Amino acid sequence: MIFSRWMRWLTRSDAGISLATATLYALVLAGGAATLYNLKTFRDNTLIEAHQQMIGLAATLSSHLPVPFDGEAEGPRLAPLQEGLGQKTIIAVLDREDRLMMSVPPESGTATLPLSARTDIFPLGTFDARWPGDGIDRIWGYAVVEDQPMVVLVGVSHAQITAAVVQLAWHMTALMAAVTAATILLAHLLRHLQLRRRVEVALKETSHAAVVAAQAKSAFLANMSHELRTPMTGVLGMADLLMGTPLDQEQSRMLSTMQASARTLLTVLNDVLDVSKVEAGQMELECIDFDLHEITNDAVRLLTPGAAEKGLSLYTSIADTCPRWVKGDPARLQQVLFNLIGNAIKFTDDGGVTIGLHPDGEEIAFMVADTGIGMAPESLAGLFTPFTQADASTTRRYGGTGLGLAIAKRLVSLMGGDMTAQSTLGAGSTFSFTLALPVGQPPKVGETDSLGPRTRPLKVLVAEDNPVNQTLVAHMLERMGHSATVVEHGAVALEMAAAVDYDVILMDMQMPVMDGETATRLIRTLPGRRATVPVIALTADAVLEHRDRYVSAGLDAFLTKPVSWKLLARTLDEAAARRPPMEPPAPTIPAPEPQPMPEAQLDEAPPQGPILDVAYLEDMRQWVGDDTLVSLLATAPDSFNGELSAIGSAWERGDLNMVRETAHRLKGAAGSIGCRRLSDLAHRLQKMDEAELSEAGYLDTLTTEISAALCELAQWRPKANVV
Repeated sequence: MIFSRWMRWLTRSDAGISLATATLYALVLAGGAATLYNLKTFRDNTLIEAHQQMIGLAATLSSHLPVPFDGEAEGPRLAPLQEGLGQKTIIAVLDREDRLMMSVPPESGTATLPLSARTDIFPLGTFDARWPGDGIDRIWGYAVVEDQPMVVLVGVSHAQITAAVVQLAWHMTALMAAVTAATILLAHLLRHLQLRRRVEVALKETSHAAVVAAQAKSAFLANMSHELRTPMTGVLGMADLLMGTPLDQEQSRMLSTMQASARTLLTVLNDVLDVSKVEAGQMELECIDFDLHEITNDAVRLLTPGAAEKGLSLYTSIADTCPRWVKGDPARLQQVLFNLIGNAIKFTDDGGVTIGLHPDGEEIAFMVADTGIGMAPESLAGLFTPFTQADASTTRRYGGTGLGLAIAKRLVSLMGGDMTAQSTLGAGSTFSFTLALPVGQPPKVGETDSLGPRTRPLKVLVAEDNPVNQTLVAHMLERMGHSATVVEHGAVALEMAAAVDYDVILMDMQMPVMDGETATRLIRTLPGRRATVPVIALTADAVLEHRDRYVSAGLDAFLTKPVSWKLLARTLDEAAARRPPMEPPAPTIPAPEPQPMPEAQLDEAPPQGPILDVAYLEDMRQWVGDDTLVSLLATAPDSFNGELSAIGSAWERGDLNMVRETAHRLKGAAGSIGCRRLSDLAHRLQKMDEAELSEAGYLDTLTTEISAALCELAQWRPKANVV
């Protein structure tokens, strides 16, 4: 009752209206005074923040400039950053004599600023000055490049900084000038609504600027990682070549340490490049038909040697109802599986790793479980954060950068899935993810089942020292419709590659006289077209560190024995598509230099698993036919016993290097015809040190394994074809 009377008096009486008007005018004047004060404070704070941001940006750019500095190349790379900061922003690099070395946008004259006196005292700072090139006043931040005679300048115009302040002041002045007694209350409400809107706009602009800055950072990091890989590859290549020269023991030790450190750095750069591409939105996914079962089995096959070295089992379980042909990106899916399985092997010392696939509604569920060290519940929260591992002790014991799981998680998210992890400390971990992979179309009859090439017949040079593998690969290539020339070591392969224009070279990595790595490096030095011939590694050495070194030698692809013939056929077709036929004149060849084979570490695990891989023999039978397979198996007794005799003779002579080389040949021969356990034993013999090789006990084990393998081969019969 009292309130209603008060409102009637206030709105209907002269005294009430006068009081209300005077009160509203007083409020407006007070609000105007407060607004002017806030505008000044806002302007001062904005200028202070601009100075700080320019210093920070200049310091960041100064720490990432390439050495030596190339202004013409650096300008286009920094242009996107300059555009994101504003068209009137200037990024410049001066020498210590105040001469302009580069600017974005580029300056045709000699525009510069006097900085030498300032930078001699303060290597990092800010100031206000007018840029001679356009006469615009700017706020400048500068930073001296460490150990280089250069200064980085970043400037933003005063008008760009104070634009929001000027615009806000204009609106406030217009509102106060238009105020009347009848509209003061409405104007007051509108003013508050306008202020609220401006706060929201400012927040939105700030958020957008943060997103742009994050994208610029990720793009810059991705480009830098890519640029660093090229010189790092050169460092690795030259170190490998230097290892083949005469070195004393101390030099060899220091060079081995340098190689290991460089390979670790290259792995980190590759991981950073993948993470940066995802964060910068540069990761593009394919959508093609592919064989899901084959992609999974190939990932497992690549990591089987690493698991065998630790005495672990790898078990793959693919449900019968799981579709075989799906649509998606096979390379990225295989990268995810490779990271998860490799991570599981890395953190597992006993037991094994299980890989499972099964349908889950409209999606396909993937699972990788291990019996490793596991994790505590509190460690799972940051598991997929880049550069993060479970705890500091994990990094010290197992190494790594903490990027593998982060990359896998982001790739799964890009493919429309989600990855989860469950783990129990001391009992192992399980990583799961689901993907919606549409059902794909298998290739038409004749594209995969036919052994003929899908492009054109190829002229293939095969460098392989093992007679069984020579026969198998040559016959396989002939069945595919290609012609094969077989040589026994890298020196002859180099001569043939210089004299004949081959379409592709299949290169074993460990051979007598000259190994495949050295031969590949020298092939890449041939003049003209000969240097670009695709070289595909076909080797039993699947150790990841060795693989990285082999790829840096100039390989185009890397296949491990026993090889998947479908994968070999596809790889040859891809090589043919990249290299059209041509016959240039034969160039001269460089003088070959033999290089010793790399040594590996000891693995004392006893032989495990079945003696004979029956599934592999059945698969090979479908490619080469019953007659060829039976004839190849018939050569096994002479081949195996011959290698056993050679190992025994070399041991009696004390020639342990010959023992290792012969074990390498036996490893390839046994693996090529499905004798997996014998192949694993030969692999372990190849890695033994001199003290272990000096003991004769391993000869009895090898004799027993060879007898068991020959017995299994003699009893094996091809399955009857189903009509």
